[in-house]
Amino acid sequence: MTIKNFIYIANVRLPTEKAHGIQIMQMLSALVSNASPDARTRLVIPRRVNKITQSPFEYYGSRSDFQIKKLPCLDLMFLPAFKSCWFWIESVSFAFFATIYFLFERGAVFYTRDALIAAVFFLLGKVVFYEIHDLPDRASFLHKLAWEGSRGLVAISDGLRKGLMERGIDEKKIIVARDAVDVGKFDIRESQSECRKKLALPLDKKIILYSGHLYTWKGADVLLQAARAFPFIKRSEILFVFVGGTDEDVARFRGSVAGLPHILIAGHRPHQEIPFWLKAADILVMPNSAKEDISRLYTSPMKLFEYMAAGRPIIVSDTPSLREVLNENNAWLVRPDDPDAIVNCILDILDDLNKADVRAKRAQAEAREYTWDKRVIHILSFVEDLIKHGA
Repeated sequence: MTIKNFIYIANVRLPTEKAHGIQIMQMLSALVSNASPDARTRLVIPRRVNKITQSPFEYYGSRSDFQIKKLPCLDLMFLPAFKSCWFWIESVSFAFFATIYFLFERGAVFYTRDALIAAVFFLLGKVVFYEIHDLPDRASFLHKLAWEGSRGLVAISDGLRKGLMERGIDEKKIIVARDAVDVGKFDIRESQSECRKKLALPLDKKIILYSGHLYTWKGADVLLQAARAFPFIKRSEILFVFVGGTDEDVARFRGSVAGLPHILIAGHRPHQEIPFWLKAADILVMPNSAKEDISRLYTSPMKLFEYMAAGRPIIVSDTPSLREVLNENNAWLVRPDDPDAIVNCILDILDDLNKADVRAKRAQAEAREYTWDKRVIHILSFVEDLIKHGA
């Protein structure tokens, strides 16, 4: 990396149970690994109330050390009501203190996934690159300012790139850099049975596993419907496992499966434990809904690449966003929002797990094209090219 001063401004509480915390830490870790010895890499985040007491480096098992600077903000997100109001207060206050802190910073490249930060730092005359994970149905003045003012835009999917171009953004200003995976962390040496013993999972059942948040657009409810509708005669041979979710969503899911022993709601687990959960499974499911654009067109789930690296058969919803990476050669694609389609696909895979392993190993091999190092090198090349040519 020839950039000597790289500053990632992230309006996020770290550590966090949400996936974007992992993505940010992995990207910064890869940046440090690919930087020249005299380059300075910093992560700037708000100082927020946090029930997780570990450092971000310990919590995420980061392979590289870098400076993390916490700036003040007015954090009222712990209050039970008016969450959207408190979020805006927190965001604006953090942007204010970030503006003051970096007002006289010169020669730095700023990187963010926050529209407000991108817009404000453009107005300050800073060189800013904006990573985009979703598009609004109706673009506000703030979004347009962030898109047009940023030196470059990093879209996590081709669907986002097309959406930006439809909104008038020059294609030359956009790069697609999908999410990624630390392959070494998920291609673990422990056997399936060893992973199950470690996690107190049964050794004599076929495990169908979902890992991630239980949000509606991620389709977790659809998989739950499939689990509840699974043929009664087969239930003694099967265990559906849901790993992840907020405390509220986990409580909701657990309440809905009371008395159903073939469904386990494991709740949130530390990210360093997830490779063992994936390896313990026989089938991994990503049932994204097609009812929202973020899921159907825009997403590039980090979980997708973790599934691939785990080397287990994968069932995913047949959406344009997921087809950017997966196809019938490396996964099973089913009709979105259809529990019966998931049930039938599970039964088909279980009929011949040896055949399923061929697709799983193909996906595992392809996961090596989606490492954090390759993603960072791709982004840095884009950043340096735009800066060099004064775009």
